[in-house]
Amino acid sequence: MMRHLHIDLFDDPPSSFIDQLRVLGFWDASFRVPYPDGHAGPAQIWTYKSTKSAECDVRWLQALNIMSMKWNGWSIPPGFMERELIVLDTSIEADHPFNPHMRQPFILERYRLPEGGFKGSETHLVCDYNQSDPWVMEWFTEMGMVPAILPKRQDDRSSFDKLVLTAQGDKREIARIVKELRDIIPKLGGVKGCSIKFEVMEGHLLFGGFTTARLPPIVRI
Repeated sequence: MMRHLHIDLFDDPPSSFIDQLRVLGFWDASFRVPYPDGHAGPAQIWTYKSTKSAECDVRWLQALNIMSMKWNGWSIPPGFMERELIVLDTSIEADHPFNPHMRQPFILERYRLPEGGFKGSETHLVCDYNQSDPWVMEWFTEMGMVPAILPKRQDDRSSFDKLVLTAQGDKREIARIVKELRDIIPKLGGVKGCSIKFEVMEGHLLFGGFTTARLPPIVRI
């Protein structure tokens, strides 16, 4: 199964730090800032993906080692590392016109974890921001999902934007949300190039003075 390693940085690090991440095979997967709803997300996100668990084990330990190094007087910026197991990654057909009369099936309740806590899982609803109906982002953010824009390139190198809508929390709660999303999206329509991911945390580290309070809210139905 696919695994992702992410390093979320809430300030720009020294170039030597980024060079080390690139050597390990991490690439820049940063969202566009500022974020559409104004939330304070990471300045940079660096990602590594593999279907090989042992390979991810090695990269995880190597990344931890980078966090403990000194960088010519620079401090590592605040942020967090996470290791995820992708238990679901599926496309959803929703190319018919957006239904403006469809009502949200639920509104997510947001709450904060005690200090030292971390999300157990998350779901990402991903679609083509430019081709989807203009009301799609607002419709899902009104439900309590957190939006971000991810710049991408087509095979012909032309640029486009992906809309990434996220909810995170307890594994059972996120599984319920995924089930509801898979049911409602085909009825809603207007969501071009749509896919849903369900990811379960296998490890995390907060660093550089980053605290649980700075994480996006946990949600439940």
